[in-house]
Amino acid sequence: YSKYLLVTILFTFQSMVNVFYTIYAIRKLQVTDAQIAIFTGVILASQAVSNIFWGYLADKKGHKTIIVISMLSASIAPIIAIIANSFFVYCGVFVFMGFSYGAGAVSSFNILFEFAPADEKATYISLTSTLTAPFSGLSPILGGLLADLFGYKFIFALSPGIGLVALFMLAFWVKEPRKIKDKKNS
Repeated sequence: YSKYLLVTILFTFQSMVNVFYTIYAIRKLQVTDAQIAIFTGVILASQAVSNIFWGYLADKKGHKTIIVISMLSASIAPIIAIIANSFFVYCGVFVFMGFSYGAGAVSSFNILFEFAPADEKATYISLTSTLTAPFSGLSPILGGLLADLFGYKFIFALSPGIGLVALFMLAFWVKEPRKIKDKKNS
């Protein structure tokens, strides 16, 4: 659990870019208010549609797998933001953000239930939320400072690096909690 918590804290710094996607689209692509509304619809639709798949896959493969997918999706979004040269391509940013948000919503708390002993589930959720909250609050501020100093492309390039480091740490350093419990029960 402690390794998972450290990975989660690191990953909050990947999300420093999330608040800047729309601003960047306005500046880079001169999107309209109507197009910004479409971004909102795209993120909500991709989240809703993908949730069906995430739940099924979590049941079959575990919540750790879904969180890895969430991290990968979140790491792809800023890459699309950098390379997009049209509104429709830029919508891909919000598709992948929706995938990431949906996967995170399905698995981020459920994996805690798998790490926690039965009588300590509430403690694990509270502890995780309390320890990650300051970093979640600071990451967009850090992103804003870095964007002011170096520009949006810099943070859009930095973000996937952080996300992929967190992803590999989760994939190879954190044990799947279902397998840990299976070993204890055998």
